[in-house]
Amino acid sequence: MEKIRIYNENGEDTGRVVTRGEYKPADGEFMLAAVMIVRIGEKVLITKRDKNKTFAGMWEFPGGAVHADEDSKEAGIRELMEETGITVVPDKFNYLGQLNIDGSSLLMDVYDVEANPHLKLKDIKLQPGETTEAKILTVDQIDEMYDRLTLADQMIFDEFVVCMDEYYE
Repeated sequence: MEKIRIYNENGEDTGRVVTRGEYKPADGEFMLAAVMIVRIGEKVLITKRDKNKTFAGMWEFPGGAVHADEDSKEAGIRELMEETGITVVPDKFNYLGQLNIDGSSLLMDVYDVEANPHLKLKDIKLQPGETTEAKILTVDQIDEMYDRLTLADQMIFDEFVVCMDEYYE
């Protein structure tokens, strides 16, 4: 079982470590996830959630839970490798900020990740049970499928990805 830390509303570690899936955070308590906006040249990677996961069939930016023995950047590196087979060195991760969906017990540390600009879909190794498909799209193409993103990923798109459009031009 995965051990995770509990954080307060300011993203500060409370010192509590719990087993993921066996503990429901109380009001004012949060779990932490790392989410990566993976840039491949002028495009961005998105993945489709497995049919057996919550938000089945929805599209998302790669990411996942931060384990108790790692920080969010380490979790991002691990999750990206697990879900897509993509290896990225830590200095290619740029922290963008932290988001919370109102009413949820999840804080998301969001990173801009610069991947190999020559990476192709055929190079991506999807993790069974986690992801079923991947796409490498322009910001405009992601915007066209906005309603197929999870609510959290819509927030990430609105807060961080849209402003990257100028960077890509």
